[in-house]
Order: sequence, then structure tokens, then C-alpha cells
Amino acid sequence: LRQCAGVLAALCSALLVMGGWWPPVADAGVPVADSDWRALVTIRDALQFAVADRSPKAYWKSGRDCELLFGVVCNGKGSVTALTLYGVVGPLPDAIGNLPSLALLSAGNRVTTLPSTLSRLSSVLLRLHLSSNAMSGPFPSVITTLTALQQINMAQNRLTGPIPVGISKLTALTFLRMDTNLLSEAIPPQISTLTALTYLSLRNNNLTGPIPPSLLRLQALQTLDIRSNALTGPIPSEVGALSKLAWLYLNSNRLTGPIPATIGKLTRLRNLFLDNNKLTGALPAAISSLVSLNYVSLSYNSLSGPLPNLGALSSLEVLQLARNSLSGALPPSLSALTNLAVIDISSNGLSGSLPPFCTQEMLALNTLNLSTNSLSGQIPSSLALCTSLVTLDLSANALSGVPADVITALPNLAALNLSSNFFTGRLPPIPSLDSSVLYDVSYNYFYGPADVTVAAPTATGNTGSGSSQQRRRQQQQWERWEWRY
Repeated sequence: LRQCAGVLAALCSALLVMGGWWPPVADAGVPVADSDWRALVTIRDALQFAVADRSPKAYWKSGRDCELLFGVVCNGKGSVTALTLYGVVGPLPDAIGNLPSLALLSAGNRVTTLPSTLSRLSSVLLRLHLSSNAMSGPFPSVITTLTALQQINMAQNRLTGPIPVGISKLTALTFLRMDTNLLSEAIPPQISTLTALTYLSLRNNNLTGPIPPSLLRLQALQTLDIRSNALTGPIPSEVGALSKLAWLYLNSNRLTGPIPATIGKLTRLRNLFLDNNKLTGALPAAISSLVSLNYVSLSYNSLSGPLPNLGALSSLEVLQLARNSLSGALPPSLSALTNLAVIDISSNGLSGSLPPFCTQEMLALNTLNLSTNSLSGQIPSSLALCTSLVTLDLSANALSGVPADVITALPNLAALNLSSNFFTGRLPPIPSLDSSVLYDVSYNYFYGPADVTVAAPTATGNTGSGSSQQRRRQQQQWERWEWRY
């Protein structure tokens, strides 16, 4: 059992590094030192828990052996080095400051306040995990005194007011989560002193003002997540200095101006989320240098001009450019991206013909949405090779021809929308569709019955015209479906 305890301790430590939750396990057979035991007893008697039988009052009854104290880790001298408390309701006790070797403090459920005595641990406390609690009011000032801290997780509380400038003193920080609170005002430029940061998340707050260029001097950053705020102004060109960045989330703000060409320097970037802003201008050709990209989301902006050549993005899996003002033809290089699973360039101003999708083992493609553009010509026969397609939406274009042979070759189709085009011939039979899926071929020049077993296949407008109410209902169905991807 003691060997197992050592293995579990290592596992728990790894999980906590990732910001996760797991009770630490003590070194086997080590009794708690006298002074630390007195502090633990005081903590035990002061804490209130949501579920009484899970509190230390219930399970710290087996003596002072660290191995038997759930949530307590000691070093070889019996000093408490880690403390994890589940289900806490109310304030954390002052006695926590009487654990002079405490390097990790993790508490969850409904903690409301932190004791000022934590400042006694300024040179020893390395990790502070207090996410998903009920702390409200300003960011706790005592945290800014803990200058040895390497990790802070204060996500999912109810903190208000500005990010304190004092946090700039915590220069050992590598991991900082303050997301999903009610923080407001501007991101302080002094945050640039946190040069060891590899992970920064301030998402889901009420932060305003521009992105400070000094924030983009944190060259160790691998993850920068400041989405879902009210940030304004341009994306600073200094973003190109974040050479180690792999995950960039600036989406759901009010950012304006062009995407800076310096973004092409982020050659390690895997996820790029800039959607739901007010960005303008063309997609920079430098984006083709981001050879590590897996996921690109630039939808819901005002980007314009043609699509650049994306053929070098061989790792790309998701491409979302919907609801912009992009124009010109779809680049043939799209069909060379064999790892693409989702393509959504709907609601733009694209013209020309469809490129020959799936000519190069494009087996992962499951969603293709090119609706509401000005595409013309026929559906290429190579589309029949996209056998993983689940959703195909080519509605509201100027496509023509007889698509039946291509469509019937797609065995996994679960949603098909060819409405509002110039297709002709018999209504295409879709054997794979059933009553749970969408099938809309309305407003074309098809004839004959719908050879498909679905709840309500929509062929309106081929032999007559449907009501505007029916069209709105169909559009709402498709919008609900698109949220699934």
C-alpha cells in the first residue's frame, strides 16, 4: 500500500501542475510534526463543509500519520507541504498560515475569503488552486504578497474590479488563470514583468481597453487566452514576438483593424481564434507560414479580399471563415489539405466553381459549408470520394447541373442542404438519411418525388413556391444544426 501511495503522489502532482483537482497523497509512514499538527487541528475545527461526513472532522481521526490524513502531504520531516480541502464553505482559517512549509494549497466548493496570514508563506507557497469557489469583491491582495508563487488558479469565482497591479511582483509565475470572473477595466501593462508565464487565461471577464503591447512581450507564453471580454483597438503587431505561442484566443471581443502580418512568425501556433470581432482587411498571406495550425476560426468579422494559398497548412483540421466579406475563387490548394475535417466559409462573397475536393485522400472531411456565396458551375464528381461527409451545405449559391450521382455516393450524410440554387433533374435519393436529419433541396429545378425516408424532406420551390414562414423555419433548423459543429 505504501508503494502505491508513492505512485499516487506522483500522479497527483502531475495533475495539479495542469491546474486540475486531486487530493494529494502523503509520504508513507511519516508522522506530522508537532507544530504542524496543532495547526491542522485548528484548521479542522474551524472549517465548515458542505457535506459533514467528508470533512476533516470525520476523516482526520486516525492519528498523525500523514499517510492516513486525506488531502495532506508531508515531507520527510513531517512538515505539511500540501493541503487539499474539498467542500469548504466560508472562509479559510488563519491557521493555514501556521504551516511554514506549505507549498501547495488547493480548496474548492464555496470558499469565500482568504486569511491575511497567508502572507507568512510568501517564500514557500508555490501553487494556489482556488477555482470554482464563491470569492467575491476585489482580487485578494494577500495573493500579491506571495512572491514565490509559480501557479495561480482563481478561475470561476465572482471577483470584481481591476486586475491588481501588484500581481506584477509575482515574477516566478508560470501559470495564471483568472478567467470566468467579473474583472473589469484594462489589462495592466505591468503584467509584462511576468516573463516566466507560459499559460495566461483572462477569458470570460469584463475587461476593456486595448491589448497592451507590453503583454505581448511575454516570450515564454504558450497559451494566451483573453477571449470573451470587451477589448477594443487593433491586434498589436508585437504579437509576432510570441515565438513559443501554440494557442491564441482573442475571439469574442471588439477588436478592429487588420490581422497583422507579423502573425506569420508564430510558427508553433496550433489554434488561432479571432472570430466574433470587428476585424477588417485581407487575410495576410503570412498566415500560410503557420505550418503547425490545427484550428483556424476567423468567422464573424469583416475580412475581405481573396483567400490566400493555404496549401502549406498540412496539419489543418478546422477552417472557419464564415460571415465575412471574402471574395474571389476558392483556392485549389484547399483540396490538398488532407487532414481537414471542417470547412465553413459560408456567408461570404466567393465566386467561381468548386475545387475538386477529396482528390488526395481527404478522408477526414465531415463538414463542408459553403452556403450563401456566389459559387457557380457543377458539383465536382470528386466530391463523391468524400465518404466521411456528414454535413453538406451548398445552399444559396448559383450552382447547377444534376447532383444526384454525387450525392447518393456519400454513405454517411446526415444533413444535406442544396436549396436556392439552379440544380436540375430528379430529386436525389439519399438512402442514408432518416427521420432525425435535415434534407433541404427547395428552390431548385428538381422534379419527381423525394425518394428518401425522412420526417419532412423539403422540396418546396421545385414544383411550386413555399411560404416565407416555411423558409424561415427551415433556416432556423439549419442554424440550430450548424451550432453542433
